[in-house]
Amino acid sequence: MWQQWRAGHSLLFHGFGSKAGLLAEFAAKWTLDGACFNVNGLQPGLTSQHILAWATAAAKGSQPALYRAYKPADLMELLTSPGGKRVYVIINNIDGPGLRDPTSQRQLALLAAVPNVHLAASVDHVNAALLWDLQTRDRFAWVWHHVPTYAPYLQEVVHAAIAPLLVGRREEEAKKGALVVLASLSHNAREVFRLLSEQQLGPDGEQGIAFDRLFQLCREQFLVSNETLLSSFLTEFRDHDLLKARRTTEGFDLLHLPFAPDHLQQLLEDLVSLT
Repeated sequence: MWQQWRAGHSLLFHGFGSKAGLLAEFAAKWTLDGACFNVNGLQPGLTSQHILAWATAAAKGSQPALYRAYKPADLMELLTSPGGKRVYVIINNIDGPGLRDPTSQRQLALLAAVPNVHLAASVDHVNAALLWDLQTRDRFAWVWHHVPTYAPYLQEVVHAAIAPLLVGRREEEAKKGALVVLASLSHNAREVFRLLSEQQLGPDGEQGIAFDRLFQLCREQFLVSNETLLSSFLTEFRDHDLLKARRTTEGFDLLHLPFAPDHLQQLLEDLVSLT
């Protein structure tokens, strides 16, 4: 695990139970050759900019207050400048409410990619893997470690109710996860998803739609010019569990979105904010 960390990978701990104590013990043992700070990702008001400022202060051996007014891009420039100390960043619940938006995750991924910065974090959210598009995931360079501690969530519940993170309100959280994924995709990919949603919510749409029919509709709306492009969009949806296929008795597949109608309707309305 230590070798993975020093080789440039970020470590991600998951499994039932609080990981706060585990992360603290890990940091105490393996961060003696640099500066280290520990963050509770569930802390109200926490932002990725706070973490960037703390990391910059740790790297420069100065006070975080000096960097409060800095923009994230300026902080990243300071972090990547020569002469900084080795910095270990420990984030318990990197999937916390204030950090789980795409912009925050991209900023934290850029931080993790700085050569002298080493990140270890935990997640508890049932859909945590949906937080990252491929580019962000590559920048984090996660190595996942399943570490069920079965420890009570004492530190976490001081700042936030942990129950929604564990049981997930699965449909609601799946909808939020879908929005995170869709925000990372191209405009035309989102429009294809919108078209799929509208078809599924329409008359006789519950069973799904055939690929050929979907391609015809997409071409009519100038969303794709060929089947290969449409297939690439659908593969992206499948990879993030946003699309399923069911085989009919005639032997061909119908595409459908795995959401209840009310959640799909809400997701369709929320898509407007991404355009």
